[in-house]
Amino acid sequence: MEKAILTLAQFKPDKNSALPLHLQLSKVLLRRIKTMPQGKDYQLPSERSLVETLKLDRSTVHRAYADLLAKNLVCRNPDKSLSVKSSARKKLQGPFPLLGLIIPEKFSDYVENRSQRSFQYIKGIFDRAAELEISVVILRMPSADATEKEIDEFIRERCEVLSGLIHLGDRGIDDDMVFSKIVKDTGFPQIFISASPSLPHIGGVSASPESGAQALAEALISRGIDRIGIIAERKTDRQKKFFQYTSYKRSDAIHRIMMAKGITVDDEYSLEVHARNFHGEILEFLEKRNGNIPEFFWCSNNVIASELIYILRNRGFRVPEDVSVAGYDGFPERLPGGEVITSIGQPFYRIGSTAVDMIMEYFDKGINDANREKTLESFFITGETLKHQ
Repeated sequence: MEKAILTLAQFKPDKNSALPLHLQLSKVLLRRIKTMPQGKDYQLPSERSLVETLKLDRSTVHRAYADLLAKNLVCRNPDKSLSVKSSARKKLQGPFPLLGLIIPEKFSDYVENRSQRSFQYIKGIFDRAAELEISVVILRMPSADATEKEIDEFIRERCEVLSGLIHLGDRGIDDDMVFSKIVKDTGFPQIFISASPSLPHIGGVSASPESGAQALAEALISRGIDRIGIIAERKTDRQKKFFQYTSYKRSDAIHRIMMAKGITVDDEYSLEVHARNFHGEILEFLEKRNGNIPEFFWCSNNVIASELIYILRNRGFRVPEDVSVAGYDGFPERLPGGEVITSIGQPFYRIGSTAVDMIMEYFDKGINDANREKTLESFFITGETLKHQ
């Protein structure tokens, strides 16, 4: 295992504080041990180097180190140096692990805006944590105009005490300094839900469209449908440097699988729409084709599918008799008349529960290429918006 020196970057002893200097040093050492990345064998800096770097008395450093030895967090090597024990992080976590959950907006808005699927993530997280006797706390990030000092204090006081942090997305703010500083911090395990991270110290868990798309293709073939259109959410580069929502990969996967099954994806009848304001775009798209449309449309989520069905019916098309429509999400969503939308489903609950297992593994064993990302299987929901065989 690689060896490294436990650094005390940015620590400045406060000689005017009521807290004795050796306790200040001991406190910062404990925090660094708890937040040190996994995968390395850490040693403490020599007493002499800390005396010179921090301008402290030798007795002050010695007392702080003696405190770590007494707590059985470090051990003395034959050369008199001190190494952090592999069990130290686990011991400092204590018997009651704590996970943090960051929701990008007000809780009620998050659940209402993103329908039942978002709540399934949260249920999976809390249920699995309860099974493992782990507590979960919902964190509110500082405001976007917070100072760097305020952000650092939030990370130190709220994030570094955690066994890990689960992200349910970002706030949709360009150049969000708060979000940026949190995800760049390597002092505590982090994981993205339904997103692929670009930072090597952060994990991700999501569902692949493959298995659900394969089943959908078989259903289309059995109904004699061999040409389809795709209406997908327009891709964006926002926050690309930190993560990419896996939803942006859906349309490419559907296109590839359909073509491999002999189903033509007709570019003339495919469209990318804005994530929220897509009614007008779909309406204009259909009007330009004067009723000449394929037998089937796949939509990248059920919200778009529902809107497409509404527009088609208003224009005199029968769904599914004239045109079949399927979406993607997986929580069995119904149209106003009670019909279930045919869709490719995601195991939202399992994604949430898997995130808990993964992040605790990161805390115990570290993150690596083998455990950094996990992909679960999607499934096919046969609804009433696909014509009968």
